[in-house]
Amino acid sequence: MQYTETYLKELDKKIRMILMYNDKMFKAVMIKNSDIFKRLKNEGIEQNKLDVVKSMLKKKITYEDISDITGKSIKEIKEIEKSMKD
Repeated sequence: MQYTETYLKELDKKIRMILMYNDKMFKAVMIKNSDIFKRLKNEGIEQNKLDVVKSMLKKKITYEDISDITGKSIKEIKEIEKSMKD
């Protein structure tokens, strides 16, 4: 079966459009996954800080030292301490 040059050009055009669409969709998925990864990473970091604060409170380390080490405010540390007692 022989195809006309016009048919082959149209087919080529459609294939390129599909590839461009797939490339755009792939990039969109990768960006979304990257955002999810960043959010999960940040949540993990915060959970780790929470665990560190709790551990330091159990060892009777001062609020000021905990704040200096973790970057948490003294108010946040006191709230974490309160939640440990509940």
